[in-house]
Amino acid sequence: MQIEEIFRRLPDTVNSRPELVRMGRFCNTEFLVEVGERTFQITVETGRVTGVHRGALMMRAWRFAIRAGEDAWREFWSPAPRPGFNDIFAMTSRGHAKIEGDVGPLLQNLRYLKELLRLPASMRGETT
Repeated sequence: MQIEEIFRRLPDTVNSRPELVRMGRFCNTEFLVEVGERTFQITVETGRVTGVHRGALMMRAWRFAIRAGEDAWREFWSPAPRPGFNDIFAMTSRGHAKIEGDVGPLLQNLRYLKELLRLPASMRGETT
């Protein structure tokens, strides 16, 4: 599956999982996910993904960013990621990713956001 397709499908994938929406019911934030040269801005309101915008928009604020190369994200999204790619903090500690900005919303909603970011591993089709 292409990267753009993963992020295009993300709102429906998240919002169709009541247990995940319930887990994130207190999460209201905007954050960036950078996949190589591509940036996606994700808006979450009460656990629902209400927007995914390609590119960092000049007039839109974001709270935190998670940046990694495309190969690192593909390994993270694989069914059984290798050690060092199985978690966003493992990726960060091993130098495969960077987390920037206000990490407060990330830490306050850590389980929800980790689950949200792992969803592409369960989407149909290959993440190639």
